[in-house]
Amino acid sequence: MHRQHTMLRWIRIFRLSILRLQTRKQRELADDKGNPVGEVTGTSDKLPIEAQLKMIRELLPDAKKIGILYTTSEANSVSAIAEYKEKVGDYGFELVEKGITNTSEIALATDDLLSQVDCISNLTDNTVVSSLATILDKANAANIPVFGSEIEQVKLGCLAAEGLDYVALGKQTGKMAAKVLKGEKKASEMPFETITEAGLYLNTKSSRKSWNHSGRRSEKQRSRDIRFYQRKLNLN
Repeated sequence: MHRQHTMLRWIRIFRLSILRLQTRKQRELADDKGNPVGEVTGTSDKLPIEAQLKMIRELLPDAKKIGILYTTSEANSVSAIAEYKEKVGDYGFELVEKGITNTSEIALATDDLLSQVDCISNLTDNTVVSSLATILDKANAANIPVFGSEIEQVKLGCLAAEGLDYVALGKQTGKMAAKVLKGEKKASEMPFETITEAGLYLNTKSSRKSWNHSGRRSEKQRSRDIRFYQRKLNLN
């Protein structure tokens, strides 16, 4: 019985590793400050949107329009779109969004979006990510760069990302679970956590291998990484 109860507590914590603040509030799992309601907590894969915009501006200094494909019924994506709208102007961009409802709409939506933008920034939208190969094929043919939101998308062919490493997020979640399982803290005593610093992931055009540069780096190191990557891709 103890083992079953322990496993249930672990599942409760771990399941929340994919929920963002807005959806947690919608599901009444968190209050307005992001603190847990009841004996449940976890980590969030909220995207580092401002860091992403800064990185795109550095790599594409002349770009004006960023395109995003998203599923209109996916709360995380709708939340991310709202934040993009709020922040794109600070970096001199205009956002062009294209909502879809299922994978059958991806091909036409991608063609339409590519005709209007200078680049695409991808979310962690399940429907869109499942068709990432199609999006990348069309974008490459149109010579439009696609930026990912986490390391696996870069490995699949996205140009770069200031994004998430789900392995690191899982480890962070595991540490929270361990505190509960050891009786060190109650879940209700631990606020939901996010990755505090994004990782810079670069995909070299020639080798298609992703380069992982830790988010814990100085601005000088980050600028050096960006300049090197610009030279590699002849972007400056």
